[in-house]
Amino acid sequence: MKGKEFRPHVVAVGVGSTVEFPNDDPIFHNAFSVSGENRFDLDLYKRPRSGSWTFQRPGFVRVYCNIHPQMSAVVVVRDNPWFGRANADGTFTLDAVPAGRHVLKAWHDRGGETTTEVAVPAEGSVSAELTLDGSRFKRVQHKNKLGKDYATGDPY
Repeated sequence: MKGKEFRPHVVAVGVGSTVEFPNDDPIFHNAFSVSGENRFDLDLYKRPRSGSWTFQRPGFVRVYCNIHPQMSAVVVVRDNPWFGRANADGTFTLDAVPAGRHVLKAWHDRGGETTTEVAVPAEGSVSAELTLDGSRFKRVQHKNKLGKDYATGDPY
């Protein structure tokens, strides 16, 4: 957390991974999620403290700060080792994928999810092209950890 932002905005991890939430700001922040079985609340803390959480279930975990409504992040928790984050130009590589037919999924916070089927050969590589469209994205104000609207004014 720096400059009233979670950085990076999206991280992908495997089930059982621990994510650190260091606060690099001199003000209080909170990291919490109400995402199903991955819900957590790290309470308030400020620099130089850090909080962490171990994610035990696969899924998309939306993370927020209970004080600053503009702060949001997503932890994508996967139950297999074949995942990654795309480069700035949208390219990515997944190594050591076993030969066979697989469903390749791509997801973006504003563009949703798309899938395609790929046939991975026993030797060599395969390429695929996926397209996501974020043009219909509309930001929706989330609730605080108590399910209520954020108070106006920033006390921290």
